[in-house]
Amino acid sequence: MRVSAARSAATCLLVAVWLLPRATAAADPGEVERLRAENARLAERVRALEAERDRLLERCPPAMAAAVERAADEKVAVTLDRTGGDARATTERSRLVRTAGGHSKHWLTVRARRGAAPGNVTEAALVIDADASGGIYRGVRTLGLTVDGRTEELAVADYAAAQITTGARTPRPVSVAETVTVGLPPDTLARLAAASEVTGTLGSTAFRFTPEQLLAVRALAQRLEGR
Repeated sequence: MRVSAARSAATCLLVAVWLLPRATAAADPGEVERLRAENARLAERVRALEAERDRLLERCPPAMAAAVERAADEKVAVTLDRTGGDARATTERSRLVRTAGGHSKHWLTVRARRGAAPGNVTEAALVIDADASGGIYRGVRTLGLTVDGRTEELAVADYAAAQITTGARTPRPVSVAETVTVGLPPDTLARLAAASEVTGTLGSTAFRFTPEQLLAVRALAQRLEGR
């Protein structure tokens, strides 16, 4: 719908730009200058609308967006606490796309919990698992998260490490698998659920959320709201 509106507006403005020069013949000099300025402004607006249309079409055609959103929604699991009435939502563990850092595989999970009332998030966390990172996150205290250009430092709430060994008779350590849990304030989770671009840094590792992961977080938030 936004693409169609942008195209219609651009067409109307192009007609206006085409007609304006023809109105200058009967106008006084001051009016001619005003019309020329208006002509330039409208032409610039046309270019902006066309750029917006092209950007929307390039980023996510409507059919693809619907398919991705359905797939993301299927990757959210919700369980209800039968005794307390709490609801817990967890996204499927998915591969973290790293833009800088080591070579081991990293995985991302977002989870949250609310009380009996829909939408009242009481706890949320972002969890990063590293298959064989060698202990590089030991001592890391914060994760930098940038949501649509706004950056904040989030405290590491929990850290766990497990030795990776090789050899059956005489096992020897070869690396360390790590799990880092970062607390998400409710307002940060809300921004994350509505975001179009999210990047982060954890120690020496930089990463970004994929569109599927962003849609999964959005679906998670909607489930907690009772939708």
